[in-house]
Amino acid sequence: RMTSSVSPVLFLRRCNEKKIRQQKQHEKIDLPVSHQRVSAASTIYTDDACKKQQTASARVAGSGVFAEWTQGPNSSISPLSISKGLPALDQSAPRAEAYAFLLAITSTRGPVTVATDCLSVISTYSFLQKAHFQKLHAVDNRDIWEHICAELLRAPRSIIL
Repeated sequence: RMTSSVSPVLFLRRCNEKKIRQQKQHEKIDLPVSHQRVSAASTIYTDDACKKQQTASARVAGSGVFAEWTQGPNSSISPLSISKGLPALDQSAPRAEAYAFLLAITSTRGPVTVATDCLSVISTYSFLQKAHFQKLHAVDNRDIWEHICAELLRAPRSIIL
């Protein structure tokens, strides 16, 4: 008779996390609700927030986008402020950062500068840009990046990260 060194609680937790991972593989993320597209601001700031990052089954993540711009020399400053929870079972900081980038580009038109502190967004965007937005099989969070690539292929423009 073999004995296991894994406690029943730990075993159930691992089984639950495995089940969640399997569900996430088949899940598709919905495109964000289209906001009124605004002329590009000088810089759009993106960020994420993620509670309980160490526990996959308890994570809750969200994305945020903020910018200010003027329409002309005599017009007032108009803010763009979006905050959304990550719409998927797979809740993590890197996914929320990618979703914030998606919100930024779907909320603006024309050339845009996106300020992000997420190295994975910068490196994935650079990789896909060099591949003409075609090598999606090689990236993490593919479902979100599919929407980003579709948006950029639909409406090509200059994006600076």
